[in-house]
Amino acid sequence: MSIRIGLGYDLHRLEEGDYFLLAGVKIVSSLKIIAHSDGDIVYHSLADALYSSIGEKDIGEHFSDKDESTLGMDSSLIVKDAYFRVKSDGYSISNVNIIIILEEPKLTPYKEKIKENVANILQVSKKDISISAKSREKREKDVISCLVQVLIERR
Repeated sequence: MSIRIGLGYDLHRLEEGDYFLLAGVKIVSSLKIIAHSDGDIVYHSLADALYSSIGEKDIGEHFSDKDESTLGMDSSLIVKDAYFRVKSDGYSISNVNIIIILEEPKLTPYKEKIKENVANILQVSKKDISISAKSREKREKDVISCLVQVLIERR
């Protein structure tokens, strides 16, 4: 059996707005993410974790923020590309650990839907995904970040 681990990270600044996306889930907030694409940091971190697990280039090399065709892009398409590459290399997802770091809003009401969306894209059980949200201890209210770790196994 062959197993591999991938790690992904993303960070974005926040500004005044009315919502942002986390794994395709609309998070009602007085802030929005500043980004070239839709700014979905969960999907960006997940894609980087998947790419890194198979030794691929990072998300910026696959989907450049200098390319006008990726402006406002739905980040689920990036994850689907990364997942396709993992599957094409003969691997399946064993588990995914997601850590979202932000001061507000609290994410408890959204965690199950985030987990469901990730499970659907990766074709795994929700039990194979963990999500935790951490605060910045009342510091850096204008930043949101995310870490994702994946474990993959050769089928």
